[in-house]
Amino acid sequence: MPRPRAILQSEFPYHVSARCINKEWFNIPMLDVWNIMSRQLSYVSWAYRAKIHSFVLMSNHFHMLISTPDSNLDLIMGNFMKECSRYMNVSTLKWLNKKPDNKDWKKVEMAMSKSVFKFPLSSRTKSPSHLEYDLI
Repeated sequence: MPRPRAILQSEFPYHVSARCINKEWFNIPMLDVWNIMSRQLSYVSWAYRAKIHSFVLMSNHFHMLISTPDSNLDLIMGNFMKECSRYMNVSTLKWLNKKPDNKDWKKVEMAMSKSVFKFPLSSRTKSPSHLEYDLI
């Protein structure tokens, strides 16, 4: 069931929360997650004139109080979540390469192969027949 649409306004702050997929913990150390998210919060507060009242980072989710003078919470959160995910995915791959035993690579490979198998059309090809599936 989809979540109800937010009422976009500029008078009161929003309470925003989001969590990881399947309630899993972040794949990288919390200090790296904090650095990525704080950098993105700084960017959205500058680029969208948003005011971040508070931000709490937990092991698999966050809470944020934010005011948007231009009533553009949808644009702010779209940019924030997209960029945080992108940086965390890159950091996850770098972090896994540094580990001496790459047992966690099996999880990453399995997740990647499942996503390619489930969503073949999102990979910019003309038809699914051009895709090669690498199932583990």
